[in-house]
Amino acid sequence: MTLIICKKINKKIIFYSDTLIAGPDKFSFNDNTYHGLKAFFIGRQFCIAYSGIQEYAHKIIKIINDNKNSFNKLKDIAELICHLRNIHSNNVYPKYSEFPDFIVASNDINDNIIEIKGNKQPVTITNSSWIGNFKAFEYFQLIVNENKNIELSNDAFDYAFRKVIENPQLSDVGGNLVTIIGDDKGFHYQSYLNLTSPNYEIEPPIPSKEDPEWLTVQWGSNVTGGYGFTSITPIENNINSYGIYYFQGKFGFLLYCDLDNDKCEKLVAKAPSVQDFINILYEETNIKFEYCGFLT
Repeated sequence: MTLIICKKINKKIIFYSDTLIAGPDKFSFNDNTYHGLKAFFIGRQFCIAYSGIQEYAHKIIKIINDNKNSFNKLKDIAELICHLRNIHSNNVYPKYSEFPDFIVASNDINDNIIEIKGNKQPVTITNSSWIGNFKAFEYFQLIVNENKNIELSNDAFDYAFRKVIENPQLSDVGGNLVTIIGDDKGFHYQSYLNLTSPNYEIEPPIPSKEDPEWLTVQWGSNVTGGYGFTSITPIENNINSYGIYYFQGKFGFLLYCDLDNDKCEKLVAKAPSVQDFINILYEETNIKFEYCGFLT
């Protein structure tokens, strides 16, 4: 199970997803806890997310990607999903309950979102959709409603989704938050920098004199409980790969997905810095990555 939420916010299409596929411990990255992407870019124009059995979902998404040049409208993808569901319902997918649920959306803000659940016909939705764990979605709504005074922005929904991932009672949703934003340029991942230092009073950020877009944050050390990571995202839009680099551990992972060549794997590497880590990833994938912050 999982939780996927798709919303229109400020004239953009935004997907929120966790990364936990299966495993006994949602907070662990051991070999027996498997993580992966659950939302994928199809060409430049479309994004599809799933909830359900990974093996089934990946087969369907691969077929959709193979036919990406034939899609003119969002409903073309929905029709193909329903066609695959119908022809496989009695063999590859013996029960409708085992067939994944899907959300499909385009980067055109004027398009509706399409939701496909179970054996139901596709439903077109104007502003928002969700699939996955109902209790997780209820908790997400609870967090959002508790902060009614806060503007319902991307940051507010990010915060609520993180609370779902952190909730130990929601064992089906875990790993990292992956946020995808769609606009007139296509789809891309939102970058994150996470810093935690419970035993250190964080001082105000200091703007860089060389680059005003960068800030220096004093946030403690290992001794004071300092802990942090940065997201690793492709520089170009519409590339299916997302990673994390951990500053204290000096290692990172990349959820690498090349739909055209049928590759979905987790790449892990040790590196003394985040720049060294993305250099390693470039050698392995030939993809140029960027990060949200670094530790000095």
